[in-house]
Amino acid sequence: MSAETQSRIVSDPAKMIGKPVVRGTVVTVELLLAQLGDGLTVEEVAASHRGLSPSDVRAALKFAARAFRTAWNGKIQTLEPDRAEMLLRR
Repeated sequence: MSAETQSRIVSDPAKMIGKPVVRGTVVTVELLLAQLGDGLTVEEVAASHRGLSPSDVRAALKFAARAFRTAWNGKIQTLEPDRAEMLLRR
């Protein structure tokens, strides 16, 4: 994870049940992804949360991409080839 992403996205078991959040907020990466998925722009998402910048939203995207890549790589490496092919077709 880049230093910028790591400095912006944090996880603390005492906040939001440990979900990754933008540092200094309770705004979860999950919420930001959902808003982007609903069609909001990075700028609109940032403007809808007090204290968030577009850079914070982009850091959340980078964090999510890395988390997905790490999780996916782990699953593919431990799956039998037929099972991995089935998952890829979904």
